[in-house]
Amino acid sequence: MTPLQNSAVTADSPESARCENCDAHVSRPFVRVFGDNEGTLHRCLECTTFRELQDGAGSHSHSHT
Repeated sequence: MTPLQNSAVTADSPESARCENCDAHVSRPFVRVFGDNEGTLHRCLECTTFRELQDGAGSHSHSHT
């Protein structure tokens, strides 16, 4: 494997984690904590408040207002 192949982004790499709502970069641990059971983050700190994330906004595709 060449160094370039070693640095490829995979589904489990932090570089590939994105918010479904605003496409902001988020870490895999953030998705694991605030996302849904399929590993999808529907809202992040760029597009919602921390309080809304604590209430589940990151794990649901609809707004929690």
